[in-house]
Amino acid sequence: MISKPGVFFVGRQSELDELNRCALQAQQGRPWLVWVRGVSGAGKTTLLRHWLRNDEAQVFRVLTARCASSEQEFPYGLVEQLLRKVPSSLLQGSFLEHGTVPENAAPFRVGAQLLEVLGLLQSQGPVAIVADDIQWADRNSKEALGFVLRRLEADTVITILLIRGASEEGIEGSRDPLIEEGVDRVCHVPLSGFSIEEVSRLAEHSLDQVDPHTVENLVNLTRGNPLYVQMLIRELERTSVVSRPENAEFSPSLASVISHQLANIPLASRRLAEALAVLNGRIPILKAAAVAGVSEPSIAMGPLLAEGLVEWIRGDPAAPVAIRHELQKSAIYACLSPVRRKELHVKAAAVLPRDASWEHRVAAADSVNGALSHELEEAANEQLRLGNVNRAATLWLWAADVASTCTEHERLLQLAAAHLLWIDEFSRVKPLLVDIQACTPSPMRDLILGAYAESRGHLNEAAPLLTNALDAEDGSTAPERVKIAGMAASWLGLLELLRGNGPAAVKAFERVPSINDVNSAITYRAKSHLAFAHAFIHGPRAGLNSLTEFLESGDDAHHFLPFPLMFRGLLHSFAGELNAGIRDVSQALGMSRLSGRPTMDEFGFVCLSSAQFLLGKWDESSVSARNALIISSTREKPWAAAMGHAALSLTFSGRGDFAQAQEHLDIAQAELSNFAPSWAVPFTCLGNAVLAHAQSDTIRLLSILEPLTHPPLSGPASHFQAWWRALYTEALIENGRSSEAETELRNVQELARTAPYLRLPAIWLHGKYLESRGDKYGAMKIYQSAVTRARDPDDSLVYMSLIQRSLGGFLKSIGRVSDGLMWIGRAEGTLSTLGARPYIASASQMHESNLLADLTPRERDIAHLVGRGMTNREVGAELFVSAKTVEYHLGHIFAKHNITSRRQLRDLILGPPHVFRSSTSGGPVS
Repeated sequence: MISKPGVFFVGRQSELDELNRCALQAQQGRPWLVWVRGVSGAGKTTLLRHWLRNDEAQVFRVLTARCASSEQEFPYGLVEQLLRKVPSSLLQGSFLEHGTVPENAAPFRVGAQLLEVLGLLQSQGPVAIVADDIQWADRNSKEALGFVLRRLEADTVITILLIRGASEEGIEGSRDPLIEEGVDRVCHVPLSGFSIEEVSRLAEHSLDQVDPHTVENLVNLTRGNPLYVQMLIRELERTSVVSRPENAEFSPSLASVISHQLANIPLASRRLAEALAVLNGRIPILKAAAVAGVSEPSIAMGPLLAEGLVEWIRGDPAAPVAIRHELQKSAIYACLSPVRRKELHVKAAAVLPRDASWEHRVAAADSVNGALSHELEEAANEQLRLGNVNRAATLWLWAADVASTCTEHERLLQLAAAHLLWIDEFSRVKPLLVDIQACTPSPMRDLILGAYAESRGHLNEAAPLLTNALDAEDGSTAPERVKIAGMAASWLGLLELLRGNGPAAVKAFERVPSINDVNSAITYRAKSHLAFAHAFIHGPRAGLNSLTEFLESGDDAHHFLPFPLMFRGLLHSFAGELNAGIRDVSQALGMSRLSGRPTMDEFGFVCLSSAQFLLGKWDESSVSARNALIISSTREKPWAAAMGHAALSLTFSGRGDFAQAQEHLDIAQAELSNFAPSWAVPFTCLGNAVLAHAQSDTIRLLSILEPLTHPPLSGPASHFQAWWRALYTEALIENGRSSEAETELRNVQELARTAPYLRLPAIWLHGKYLESRGDKYGAMKIYQSAVTRARDPDDSLVYMSLIQRSLGGFLKSIGRVSDGLMWIGRAEGTLSTLGARPYIASASQMHESNLLADLTPRERDIAHLVGRGMTNREVGAELFVSAKTVEYHLGHIFAKHNITSRRQLRDLILGPPHVFRSSTSGGPVS
């Protein structure tokens, strides 16, 4: 029987048609996610390669990746493979510019950069993202890819993911929620076994004699599995046996077929195959030959290629080679004797770079090996110094596996878990918990179990564990025990912050052993949180003083570290220095964007949104709030959802969309019942208060804010009082509680001495209070002093408008009608520009363009940012979408308003009499 030459593809027409359908729609700006599911050997990769050779796929720029079980522990391995197909010029200026991803980069930041890259690629044509064996992708890559897929809107992108799973498992067995959840267009392409007709065609192509009994036997033995069928056909070619159903000798297992294949090829080829099975991945052919002990690898490759056992990428300078399929690799490895496995692992360790050699040294160990365990620990410590915490943890875990004593095993296991918790790698810690719970009780064990419980929101369970760990190690001088104490104190302090207990948090953070060491890695986090705790007790100004003292105690570089910079921005905002807060928070977020490393980004966006709203930058506020919710939805920071929805409600309330505002506030309230920090409560209170204020419901406004004033005024309520105190004072005045209003007015005036944002509210409230007491001329003088004073960057547009309108009303009442109308007109114009319907006396004063009103929410956001002078790429980065999506929506905006340039759009948005409003409809962001 003679094998017939040429590439031969059988069946799968309906699957190819489905791929073509999705590809055609993707080319038209309707992106698709396609799952191709099948058991090992079902032909997923073959199907995809065949499709990529078709005309329908030739228009796509293809980014490919192939995942391997041995690479799951390496963060962003999948992403880095995709980046290798991207021109380096498109990566310049980002943290991906070297084609690698920082290990501690946040998945949403990596996803945002990928969106930017996809936008640039699409300017040259449609893009296909293809990943094989996605079930083995590392978690970080899957989260980043999921972030990208959820943000594709009008992009010419098709994503095809190949995943293992039996066809009978159904759709749930062929999806990964980290990737698929929230994606609009999803297609499932299951691959079943070949039919009798398809097996017959395949056999006829390879064999010169085929009878129905042989075909039937092939189907029965293999269930139509394409890989298994082809291997048995090759066996029939070699043995020249025409099988009958009654021939009991023809019933080989996959392992026996591969064993027979190896037995019938030259020794050098067999040795090379065994080495590749041990090396477990693509490897340069010369290194594989060195492990195998083969002098002429090119010759040895011939039989392996003929048998379909390997794939060889000759176009690559290193000529990497690998076993073709995981089933084949597993079968070859299973055929190796223990002695042969050890021999090959030892050789692999000698040939590979030091970092890649560790797993082979561990695999070659016959028993516990204290010396190897020590080497692995040293290598882990080296990786830790380089900032590669995930890799360090892997090495500690391997060190634990070969540790010579139970005590050492437990110590190394817990060392890995503690450091993984420190960088929020909770998914890697979870499978270790059973072993950690079985460890001998110790401070480190308590630290890990307490920190993990805290991360799940189980604060009452976490507190005694962390306290025990801290008490046991307090005062220790041994470096490892000092680190345990530092971590325990930091986790305990954060726990108390989550509870809103400032004094307890201060006590915990002050027990961090390295708290006075400016260069300690723990110090930056502990000192920043300590400043936050001081603010809970004595107000944000005290926190700022504490943080400033820390920053000035070291070199100037500390001022540019994102973590303390973010906290300084937050505290400036809470202190009523809104522009200073926006500047610092924006700078910290920018540094996070450039480095990829998160710096409380979700909290930063929430505070940015709130500060922007208070100043009257309502469009920016909406964008920032939605960005906070986007980050929250990545599952990294679910507790941020309450604050994000509360922040998003602010502009809805200010613009009179009360139904949308209430919907977001209801979601925020529901989220508070889950794991939400105590400081989320004032955000939701502020959201509810702004809604009541916009609805002129002063009784409800009072009921919302009054509980915050109950003594002692501390914790989050004290922290945020520059944001809510003026509203509370107004509610007292409007409800006729003059004595209390007078006291509160003095409080606001005192706060305004150091809180620039409160200066206009304090003036307006003073005038309102005087009016409520009948002193209208006194109020007029107050209002006049406000409108003639120099403009301050922290002045609120809304409060200035209210002052102008109050002054205009008084002037009209005393016969100065022209002057009065002038001030009222100024006020109404400002409020109209904001779209502040509830604050405008007459609906006729709204000058909103009907043309702008017909924009979709996304179009309004894009139009607003373009109006600020941003490029498509900058708009995409701001909104977490691709430049292609921005271009698509701009086309619709131009067509709707019969304009042809960005300058015309800016005039339409910014020029009177039009009012531009960012997205204030469309429901909650998820």
